[in-house]
Amino acid sequence: CGPNCTITAKKPTTWYWYPYSFTESIIAATLIVIVNTIYNTTTTSLKLAELPSGYTLPPTNADGTHVSMVTYPRSGNVETTAVAFPTEFVWWDDGYTWSGTLETSLPGQTGSSCMTATDYTVMPHPSYPQPAVSMPTHEVGPDPQGLFFKPTIHVGVVSDYKMTGYLDVSAWQQCSMELPVFPMLPAFTARFMTETVTSYDDTKHEETASAR
Repeated sequence: CGPNCTITAKKPTTWYWYPYSFTESIIAATLIVIVNTIYNTTTTSLKLAELPSGYTLPPTNADGTHVSMVTYPRSGNVETTAVAFPTEFVWWDDGYTWSGTLETSLPGQTGSSCMTATDYTVMPHPSYPQPAVSMPTHEVGPDPQGLFFKPTIHVGVVSDYKMTGYLDVSAWQQCSMELPVFPMLPAFTARFMTETVTSYDDTKHEETASAR
């Protein structure tokens, strides 16, 4: 028999990092470096600047890496996880439904058989595959902390299940699905900069005489 079926599932959602297009530069902090030429020592301090209205620094973890809090449903519960640059996170539906006639094979039998569902049959997903971690590039230059990237949500299409993680599931390979969506447009923001101010100090510290 030939397959004649339809498959339904909630569209997968991907949280990923999309490069900003910078429209201006803002000094967000000043790194103050003081070099004492007498003692050959260097001290530094960081002074944060007050940002213009409408601008905020991106949230970071203890390592200074851009992070995004992702909330998604799983098995009837709401879960939240922190996704750090450049990691992507894909939410897959808990299961899928299909109806119609599906060509399949049965254990211990040669050849193919037909499986028919007159009503939608609910099936759990066998796994929730995640994409491999790769470092995206930005036209400005290297950005290991991901401060030049915006955490972005992309709602996919049902056929993403077929292409990504369910190559051995007959329904995903044979049943009809939806068409793809259009690509996203770039996001615009200001580039946050840190300027460095270096001063040289030739002051000799006074020695304190000890009491005798």
